[in-house]
Amino acid sequence: DSGVQRTGLTFLNGTTGWAGGFTIDNTTGGIFKYTGPSLATNSVTVKSKFTVSPNPTTGIIKLASGTESINEVGVFDLLGKQVYGSKFSALNEVNLDLTSLQTGAYLLKVSSNTGNTESIKIMKN
Repeated sequence: DSGVQRTGLTFLNGTTGWAGGFTIDNTTGGIFKYTGPSLATNSVTVKSKFTVSPNPTTGIIKLASGTESINEVGVFDLLGKQVYGSKFSALNEVNLDLTSLQTGAYLLKVSSNTGNTESIKIMKN
């Protein structure tokens, strides 16, 4: 792209779009047109491998998986600080005691025996 910086993007459809561009050189830049393969997908289905209940919770939550074993769990506040953590010996269901956490939103990060990780938003009342 020879050092061109892009500004706003606008797309007519999945295969045609425009972007403004500029450089420190006053002879390069302008409006750039994209024509190529489709950038859109009709749908994306992401199936969670883990279930959390109840959510929202007042303290104790059950984390379960029918297909993968749970090896490690971490709970993070929205600033990214870990506020809870535990390791397990490849269990399909665990209970987590989050009663000591303050009311608010958290991210529950689960690691499985296959190396997959998943983040789930949980609410503590």
